[in-house]
Amino acid sequence: IYGFNMLFLVMLIRPLADVFPDFGILRTLVSMRREFGIFSGMLILSHFFGFFMQSDLSIFTSLTESWIWNYKDPYLWGLIGVTFSIPLLLSSNNFSMRLLKTSWKIVQRLSYVFFIFGAIHVYLVGRKNDALIYGILVAVFWILSLLKIKLKLYSDYEKKL
Repeated sequence: IYGFNMLFLVMLIRPLADVFPDFGILRTLVSMRREFGIFSGMLILSHFFGFFMQSDLSIFTSLTESWIWNYKDPYLWGLIGVTFSIPLLLSSNNFSMRLLKTSWKIVQRLSYVFFIFGAIHVYLVGRKNDALIYGILVAVFWILSLLKIKLKLYSDYEKKL
């Protein structure tokens, strides 16, 4: 769950900084999103591999098992999420930015898909409140950011003091 919590923060920080532009610490955190995203991805990958190791299962032979392909269970959604994390992790570096140019941003937008599949996985694991609250918060602030809505944390009078 630590990886999903970190992914939630990575997904929330940009729209939050857009909606609350006067809150300076958010801009600092936005500049560190890549590092937090890599950390999140590594936590989630370690969870993925740890699950198979703890269960004494082979990843590749498990892919042929019917239980992994059941959309009502969390395993499929976790597997799909991990699949989306791989191109994100592989392209989260300066070399990839130069190589992919404008396509780099398109690849990085897969993080929203990664987040959605992660939320479904977390929901099906039984952490329904986390998945729903995190999903709603990211969606609300993303929409507010798209609509260019800016909220002030304090009044202009307080700012002058």
